Amino acid sequence: MSKHPLRYFFERPFQFPINNWPFSEEEFLEESSLQGVRVYEENQKLNVEVPLAGLSLDDIEVNLNQGVLWIRGECKKEEEKNKKFYRSSKRQYSYSITLPTQIDEKEEPEATYADGILKVSLKLAKQSETKKIKVKSKK
Repeated sequence: MSKHPLRYFFERPFQFPINNWPFSEEEFLEESSLQGVRVYEENQKLNVEVPLAGLSLDDIEVNLNQGVLWIRGECKKEEEKNKKFYRSSKRQYSYSITLPTQIDEKEEPEATYADGILKVSLKLAKQSETKKIKVKSKK
């Protein structure tokens, strides 16, 4: 899907009645919540790249549990006592990415953070070869 679902809807507002929405809820949520995330295989590793602009290493938490990669980040700024804030916002990120293939859980994942991009590399599990089983007659 090349366009965001809402953009598609607003370009053609009367083409689809509300009960005939062209995108499922899952497609809409996946498209909007995982923007900028890249998942790809390279050199026997599964790589996940996530933009986390404005965070330091201490602000990032990465967990792997049952084939789901959880990435959370929050910019922790200390309040300045001499300033009266009318508005102050924090950067927060939260991603849960279901991995598309089996990984080798014995190998330690590698995570690096540079230029606002977190990269997690996971070693792929060796695929078991198909073994042909000879069927015998039972007599």
